[in-house]
Amino acid sequence: MARKTISIEVLRNQINEMLKISTREPSMRFGFIGVLESVLHDTGNYRGFRYLTSEEVPAKQEPGVIRGETNVFPDDSRRHYF
Repeated sequence: MARKTISIEVLRNQINEMLKISTREPSMRFGFIGVLESVLHDTGNYRGFRYLTSEEVPAKQEPGVIRGETNVFPDDSRRHYF
């Protein structure tokens, strides 16, 4: 019989990877974020997130944060969940 469930850790890891490598529009990533946050909150597994830096996203893509004297957040959909 085929497995019918997926672990929260596997789901979080898969969505984190999609949020990191996707070159699609942010609205697509926000869809992933909505599903993941709902599952994490509903199961008591929400531990926050951090924004991805330019070194972590594909070339020529906006990062989640540019660190400096005042941080800039070009693409709020570039996140990594804990």
